[in-house]
Amino acid sequence: MQPVKTQHLVRVASLALALAILNPQLSTVFAQGSLTPPGAPAPTMKTLAQIEARTPISYLPFVISQPGSYYLTTNLTDTAGTNGIIVEADNVSIDLCGFVLAGSGGFSLSSSGLSTGFVTRNNLEVRNGTVCHWGFSGVRAMYANNSRFEKLRLCGNGSDGLSAGYGCTIRECVTLTNSSNGIYARDASVIASCTAVSNGFYGIQVEGNGVVENCTASYNQDLGIVGGKSSTVRGCSAVGNWNAGILVDDYATAVDCVANTNGQAGFYNHGIFGGNYSIISRCTAIGNFHDGIYALGGSTVENCTAGLNRTNGIRMGIGGAVRHCTARANGDDGIEVPNDCLVLANHCTGNGQSTATGAGIHTTIAGNRIEGNSVIFNQRGLWIQGGANLVIRNSARYNPNGTGTNNYVIAGGNDVGPIGSAATATSPWANISY
Repeated sequence: MQPVKTQHLVRVASLALALAILNPQLSTVFAQGSLTPPGAPAPTMKTLAQIEARTPISYLPFVISQPGSYYLTTNLTDTAGTNGIIVEADNVSIDLCGFVLAGSGGFSLSSSGLSTGFVTRNNLEVRNGTVCHWGFSGVRAMYANNSRFEKLRLCGNGSDGLSAGYGCTIRECVTLTNSSNGIYARDASVIASCTAVSNGFYGIQVEGNGVVENCTASYNQDLGIVGGKSSTVRGCSAVGNWNAGILVDDYATAVDCVANTNGQAGFYNHGIFGGNYSIISRCTAIGNFHDGIYALGGSTVENCTAGLNRTNGIRMGIGGAVRHCTARANGDDGIEVPNDCLVLANHCTGNGQSTATGAGIHTTIAGNRIEGNSVIFNQRGLWIQGGANLVIRNSARYNPNGTGTNNYVIAGGNDVGPIGSAATATSPWANISY
């Protein structure tokens, strides 16, 4: 017979074996861990490169010759009269981190805050800081293509505030008192949500096939906003610029824009100027020093408002169309067209503020179709010069000055619907005087 202690140990072992069979995980309960000590402790702190992988810029001039990400560590001031940051590589990102790149002032062709030189660069990004008082440009990147510039303030530079290459994006930048352009970008670029004030030449300019949207240009010494051939200027405002407020070149579009009190001098001294075959749509031109809107041959002006401009509200080139516009209280004509134009369903009132010959609608040559317009309280209602114009279904009242004696001033040789009152008119082509 086994001793009591031995019997107890056998029972415990039997019970443990049975539990292990029922639940294999319990088979490790009584296993012993390894007695071999672990290796040396591994480092737990991150390296500096892991914490801040970018390269700091802490002095000027600074040359970037390798791709990568760079950042300013403090405000930096030019003391050598050279370029501040020189980019000599593609695929470079520069974060100014809210700091200032300050030039030493005075005009100098070799002193820009940031320069890519005359060699084509690609994929540059510059953002978030101030670049002021450099002898030439703030950011000189005219040969940097497919690049991005964002949240920059550019002021008091000796040439452009910012110049960029092909296919670039420029967003949320502010340019002030630069001696040349505020912002300039080459073809196929987008300039959005930017402001240009009191620059010495153009406020904002994009070359062909570009876009300028939601921008403001005020009190620049030449043109306010310029869109090159086949470009789009959308949702922009131009106020007090010395030449035209907004200019779009041939085949370009200006839409949802406002141009007020522009054009004191210059060849394009109008509120909005459109090149050949341009489209100007849903725009407002108020109080400009010459025409409110002037568009060259083959252009379309539609759903626009032009008022209180010193000469004409809307003036067209050959073969253009003016549709569904309002022209009110302009100094000369509300709408003026030369030949082969369509003038359809416009409302012209109170024009001729500066001359007794100012008309609601004025044709100066021949071959125009004038249809379905309303002319009220102008010095002359419809003033049709030249021959072979078609004048139908218009209405006129109180031209001039409430008398109605000049509702229709029409030269001979035109095809004119009968003129009478609505009560007596029987022709569907009748022009109404009321």
